Amino acid sequence: MFNLEKLVSLIYSSNTVDHLRARALAHHEAGRFADAARDYQRLLEQRPGDPDALHLFGLLHRQCGYPQRALELIGAAIALRPRVAAFHANLAEAHRALGQFGSAAECCREALRLQPDDPDAANNLGLALHGLGRFDEALEQFDCALAHRPGFALAQNNRGTSLVQLGRLREAEAAYAHAIGMDPGLAMAHSNLARLRQLDGRLDSAVPHAERAAGLEPGNAGLQQHAAMLHALRDDWANAIPFCERRVALAPGDADALCDLGFAYQSRERTALAQATLQRALDHDRSHLQAWLNMADLHEQQGALDEAQACYRKAQACHPQSLLPAAHRAQLAPHCTSDSERDRLRFALYRHDLEPQERACALFALAQVADARGDYAEAAACLAPANALTRGLRRASGQHYDPDEHMRYVDWLMAAFTPQLFARLGAGGAGGAVGAVGNDSAQQVFVFGMPRSGTSLVEQVLSSHPRIHGAGELTLVRDAMDSLPVPAGEPGEPLPDLAFLEAADVTRLAAGYLGGLRGVLERQGVAGMHGAESPAATRVVDKMPDNYLYLGMIALMFPRATLIHVRRDLRDVALSCWQTRFRSVRWADDMHDLAHRIGNYRRLGEHWRAVLPGRVHEVHYERLVGDFEAQARRLVAACGLDWEPACLAFHRNSRPVRTASLAQVRRPLYTGSLARWRRYEPYLGALFEACADGREHELEMREAAITPINAGDHNAVH
Repeated sequence: MFNLEKLVSLIYSSNTVDHLRARALAHHEAGRFADAARDYQRLLEQRPGDPDALHLFGLLHRQCGYPQRALELIGAAIALRPRVAAFHANLAEAHRALGQFGSAAECCREALRLQPDDPDAANNLGLALHGLGRFDEALEQFDCALAHRPGFALAQNNRGTSLVQLGRLREAEAAYAHAIGMDPGLAMAHSNLARLRQLDGRLDSAVPHAERAAGLEPGNAGLQQHAAMLHALRDDWANAIPFCERRVALAPGDADALCDLGFAYQSRERTALAQATLQRALDHDRSHLQAWLNMADLHEQQGALDEAQACYRKAQACHPQSLLPAAHRAQLAPHCTSDSERDRLRFALYRHDLEPQERACALFALAQVADARGDYAEAAACLAPANALTRGLRRASGQHYDPDEHMRYVDWLMAAFTPQLFARLGAGGAGGAVGAVGNDSAQQVFVFGMPRSGTSLVEQVLSSHPRIHGAGELTLVRDAMDSLPVPAGEPGEPLPDLAFLEAADVTRLAAGYLGGLRGVLERQGVAGMHGAESPAATRVVDKMPDNYLYLGMIALMFPRATLIHVRRDLRDVALSCWQTRFRSVRWADDMHDLAHRIGNYRRLGEHWRAVLPGRVHEVHYERLVGDFEAQARRLVAACGLDWEPACLAFHRNSRPVRTASLAQVRRPLYTGSLARWRRYEPYLGALFEACADGREHELEMREAAITPINAGDHNAVH
């Protein structure tokens, strides 16, 4: 009986030359490189002088990352058959993989001499010339390749890369877009377009292409890392985590990948998972600097300051030349920094090999130490270059800030959220009466204001109440605003048209917020927070300072929510921002941007007071510090709860804190942060003049009968 399966098996088990050649090619084309290598080796044992087998075996070695062996094999093939263009083209690729761009260019020219209209050879010559830094000539070759093959997506992509080097960024962006149009599955073009837009500060439009590249090549750890990084730069850790996890899955022993994943978990307040992942990184590399620093930061957030200092000491022992551990230790406890520790940071600034990140961190630390010692001239002298370095690092990573764009957004907010809008939607007015829109839950408490205005202190006081949970800085309202549809076809960055906003839309946004909040509370290990029937906490604080921008939408979504605006002398806000190295605030390292942001905050605040009269509970930082118990009682009452003495001992609250005030909220209240700007007036007068709101705050201070400044107190919570 005829047995086809047996016949096929006999054919493919045969080692005849023809069968070996066919089988090797089939394995090669299918990506089964180990099987292909075995068959090419057998073929060459039978025919040592077979130029085609030598060439293909050499090509396989290049594809597998062995370019030197590829040179030997393809060179042998060319010696036997010198007039085959493809041999020379692939020899060029082996030279290019070794960084031998001159030799690669010579091989490509020979391939083109043998076959002048070969687009692959022209593309490869362009790559070699690009490697030699001859970008204009490279561009000519890519254009030549496209002339012979108009849909050559790889050449179009390479053309974009040379245009980037020539500084012709808009043309480069168009080239990458054309390459994607030719071949939507070309991961390289998506990745390059994402990187170009990142360089230009357009992170939002870069992200989809980075995600697409990572999806097209799921086995490429570098593409997973880039997609994660772009999400992280946008402070979007929820979407960064899956890419970090895929990168770790590809390389489970990569300490860098584990460290990044641990920090991503940490940023989403998945504390136990973050600590376990960082420990895995340290298990693989006991001297991993960033893992030790992240572990220390994690301990700081938990209020375990001694453990944090221990981690910094271990990091310093592993990396005695790095300034980062010592700088972090100094920033954590500037009052305890010794003369020798301060001098080590000072002298290290003269090192020419110091990385910008280390230099900036050391300068911020020295500024904190100098401030703690009352040497405000030195502190101010350190802060200027520290912020300049930070600004340069942010812009290099794509974190740009456009003050004019922010002003246009504030203009839009003021034009969109009008009394007419609130009246049309039947929203609650003064006192938070329930209207026709949103969710009538009274659970939500929103604490907002400028960064470093005292929002952390207010949240810490409130969360010390047994019926209030502090959820930290949430992006849920911003996410709701970003989800609003925008008109199609408008030039520039279009903004939503709220004329089409309906009550059902607001209710949907409120439901989305509550769904997101539910996930946050689950990650924080908090149960029973979704209704007044809970026997424990019945209020949850969303302390995102930037929510002052979205106050109109908050008032629509939650007409019974408690809205707490924390105000502080804007000159002290400006100084504290200038002294802080933020992770995600992009406007605090440039004095013009800082003053501009404060100015827009002031005018938007006036708008909210006009359109939402009596809706917002305002607390003044100066009054809170000067008459603490009375003001704390007002805060608790504003939340509709009875007073609890535990709120006075806020510094004993062990809840995690991720803001710049994480060390300060662990200490009792001091008055040393009141009118601190006066100490820096000789050095930062122009900044304070731009932010001046002095008379109003001086009146408030007199009314509150605040204790005069003690120059020795520097620990008030911000």
